[in-house]
Amino acid sequence: MAVMAMTTTGIAPFASGWKEAGVKIKHFSGPGVTITPVHVAVADKRHVIVGGRVSVDKAATFDIVSAATVRDSLEFITRGTANLPKGFETATNEALSFTNVSAAEVLGWVAYVTIEDGQYCPLTEA
Repeated sequence: MAVMAMTTTGIAPFASGWKEAGVKIKHFSGPGVTITPVHVAVADKRHVIVGGRVSVDKAATFDIVSAATVRDSLEFITRGTANLPKGFETATNEALSFTNVSAAEVLGWVAYVTIEDGQYCPLTEA
């Protein structure tokens, strides 16, 4: 199983070589940044996080939200940096959003793909 990494051009390395994976990258920064949405809902499609990092300047909670429901959270006891969860995916027809509930200064990026419902996730190659 080859885990995907990506470049800023959206080209991803797989075990058998580089393939276009439709990766989109969004950067975000600022005080109390809430990114709603990273990508809007798309009919019959899902969004999958394939990479990303987030840094905060103080204790904070950074939520990953799908259809207004918190699906995952990064909890920071103090300032720090964490990777976003690779493979996290929204349900079909749901937007992918982040919420910085602690109003910390945030700096980060997320890489994600949008795939058809039922389509194999491009995180790995069969």
